[in-house]
Amino acid sequence: RGQHSSSASLDGNRFHPTMAQQTNNDAADFRGIRLPEITKRGVARGNYAQLHRKAWLEVSDKHHRYGKNLRMYYKHWESLGHPYHMFFDWLDAKGEAQGTELPNLPEIPRSVLDSDTVQYITDPGISASYALDIVADPADGSAYVIDRHSQTPICTGKEGWIFVLRDHVFY
Repeated sequence: RGQHSSSASLDGNRFHPTMAQQTNNDAADFRGIRLPEITKRGVARGNYAQLHRKAWLEVSDKHHRYGKNLRMYYKHWESLGHPYHMFFDWLDAKGEAQGTELPNLPEIPRSVLDSDTVQYITDPGISASYALDIVADPADGSAYVIDRHSQTPICTGKEGWIFVLRDHVFY
């Protein structure tokens, strides 16, 4: 399971069990993004889940910064005419190496971009600790989400969370 807001999370990260995505050309660059190894591993394991169009930046980023924030920087990079050809080169290093400051947008300050990240969990033992269950109330048919281990109800708060269903387990 994951949280939408770093302020609502204990450590500022969103949590997802490993996502595996299908790629048409695993060696290709896509709009200035080199496709990451994580997209190849899933196909090798027989997991052909399609990567959501809004998630590809987050998955491609070696730091796994939050996709919504990355999309703002990507749109800015496009508006500048694709400097340095590769998006992450522009975002993280190439300009700085040449004496140019790293991009820093007022609507998503660099400090927010770099600190609001997603952690992809690949260890099944760790993933299991995030398992959730949905419990229905037979009296009125309503349902709520509980932590599988503590049996306590989950409260997402007003920011909400990101939930994942993988291999018949709800996280």
